[in-house]
Amino acid sequence: MTMRIVSLIALLIGITLGAAARCDDGKLDIIGKFESHSREFVVATYTTSDGRDRVGLLAWRAGEERNSFALRLDQWGVIFGLWEKAARAQGRDWKMVGTISETGTTDISRIDLRAGPGVELAIASPKGARIAYVLAAADFARFEQAMRGMKAALQDGPAKK
Repeated sequence: MTMRIVSLIALLIGITLGAAARCDDGKLDIIGKFESHSREFVVATYTTSDGRDRVGLLAWRAGEERNSFALRLDQWGVIFGLWEKAARAQGRDWKMVGTISETGTTDISRIDLRAGPGVELAIASPKGARIAYVLAAADFARFEQAMRGMKAALQDGPAKK
């Protein structure tokens, strides 16, 4: 199963149900969910029904628009490192901290992280909407906990690539 298909299945299940879910195609575990007005940002893992593959998932929703980014354990450190850098670089004005691109798919999503009065995580892809979610400083500890939970699940899971 390609990472993009896995991420789209997980995204549709997770955003629709908003909780840990099961379906014939696998299992989605929501680790952290952040909401602000009509926007939602989810940190999760998705395991295929045969148990052979597990990926981390970051998913965005703004109204009816949705997009997601699937990652393996070897990409977790890059995203988390950018997150830490952005969290340390808080200020009044927004500034770009870094970008990471999805791998293992033809519809390559890209996450841009910016620091300012919060941390903005924005996703864009050729086939999906560009959506940004701003984590307020009050959510930093919960986001970090969710990301560490994702890492632990990926380390314990079948996909350790």
